[in-house]
Amino acid sequence: MKLTKLIAACVVLQMVSGVQTFAQTAPTDLAKYRADVLDCVSRMEVQTTWAQCRTFMFSVCPTEVVGNEQHLACLSDKRAEWEGEMQAHMAQLSEEITPSGMLALTEIVAGWVSAVSQNCRAVGIARAEISQEAAETGCHISEVVGLTAELNACLDGRSKAPYCEIRDE
Repeated sequence: MKLTKLIAACVVLQMVSGVQTFAQTAPTDLAKYRADVLDCVSRMEVQTTWAQCRTFMFSVCPTEVVGNEQHLACLSDKRAEWEGEMQAHMAQLSEEITPSGMLALTEIVAGWVSAVSQNCRAVGIARAEISQEAAETGCHISEVVGLTAELNACLDGRSKAPYCEIRDE
């Protein structure tokens, strides 16, 4: 949870601070892009930095003006895509973890949804002079990516989280 809050804060801060442009070329293979973003986030403390992951994560919404109509539409689309990716990971995980692990995960996610909503609303308000909507949406994307990376770590056997109790085969 702390990692996802840190991720959200860093994404939004960089996204709406002094540098207000994004990469000019977007990846064309979106499935590979999402897998690469998750890989980047999973290796952040060892081989990658948040700046690298954040730049790559938002490279799919190239624009020169943060918060313009094109940028907001792209962010909205990417948020929906990342939420779908997270739900797919949740569905797969629900088949692989124990019932007690699923109960624990359900409780964690319920609290996470509320915390993310409050956090991202606050981030948007703090960055309203540039684009409240872009800041909130970017925050949501980074939070969803962080949670999806954690779910992916559980599926890959890398998570030590209490909910990640894989069923015996």
